[in-house]
Amino acid sequence: MSIPFLDRDSKHDVRSVTNYLIGRSLDNESELTPLQLMKLLYFSHAWMLAIFDRPLFKQTFKVWKYGPVVPEIYHALKQYGKTPVSATISLDGAAQVDFDSEETAVLNKVFDEYSHIDGWVLSGLTHIPEGPWFTARLEKGIGSTISNKSIQAYYAQRRKRKPHGEQ
Repeated sequence: MSIPFLDRDSKHDVRSVTNYLIGRSLDNESELTPLQLMKLLYFSHAWMLAIFDRPLFKQTFKVWKYGPVVPEIYHALKQYGKTPVSATISLDGAAQVDFDSEETAVLNKVFDEYSHIDGWVLSGLTHIPEGPWFTARLEKGIGSTISNKSIQAYYAQRRKRKPHGEQ
C-alpha cells in the first residue's frame, strides 16, 4: 500500500517557510515570539499533511520539553529569547521559494487563526494526550523524531471532527 505523503517529498526548506511567516508578521505589524513561530510552523506542517497529504517542508520535528521543535529554527531564533522576532532568518544556502496555492492557503489560514494566540497556549495545544508530540514523548522520549505519518493521521482525524473551529 502506498501512502501518498510519503511518496511526495517537499522541496521546501523549513527556513523558507519560517521566513514566510515572519514576513506576514512584519507586514501586518504584528509580533511573533520564537515560541509562537515554532508552533505556527508545526500547525502549518500538520494541516498541510492532513489536508493535502504532503509535507510543507523536508525537515522533521523533534520532541522537546515545550512541544515540537525543528532544531535548525530554534537555533536561528534563540537570540530573540522571549521577545518578538524582528527580521527574517538566514537561508544558509537554501533557495527562497514560491509556494503553490495550496501551501499559501494553509500558511495564511494558520497565521490568521493562530498568530494572535500566546506561545505558551500554542505549546499547550501541541501537548494534547494522544497527539503526535505526546505519543512520541511517551514511546520514544525527549529528543526523538515525530513522524510525518503520526502528525498526518492525528490531524486528519481532527479535521474530520473540526474541534475548536480549526480548519
